[in-house]
Amino acid sequence: MQVYPIEKEQEQEKESKQEKEQDKEQEQEKEQEKEQQKKQEQKEQKEEEEEEEEEQQKSKGEEILVDDEQVIREEQVNE
Repeated sequence: MQVYPIEKEQEQEKESKQEKEQDKEQEQEKEQEKEQQKKQEQKEQKEEEEEEEEEQQKSKGEEILVDDEQVIREEQVNE
């Protein structure tokens, strides 16, 4: 009955290998999730920056409009 322990040992080694592979896969999944999260954060940050830039452009545009209105009023007053 020497065969039994060897089979048992092989079975344990097999399970151990499977567990290691599962751990590896889980690690890879975690890494992928981190990458996805990083990309998402970068995307959100980029969108925020673009929105801020748009706001600045709008406020600059509004300032220009105000200047134009003042010029128009001054021209009307001068006529």
